[in-house]
Amino acid sequence: MAIISATLVIQGKSLETGNLFFQTFKKNSIHEWKLARSYIEAGIPCMPACEEVKEEI
Repeated sequence: MAIISATLVIQGKSLETGNLFFQTFKKNSIHEWKLARSYIEAGIPCMPACEEVKEEI
């Protein structure tokens, strides 16, 4: 599993909320990876870690 976080900056201002994306894959009988489920959570408040990243940019 991987979690990727990014902050969008528009005209010098960071957005207050973000979106979280999860995609789960599994191998089928012929060993190909197929998407099993996809989930999106929208409007999540920016956590304190986001503030640290904003200061570094």
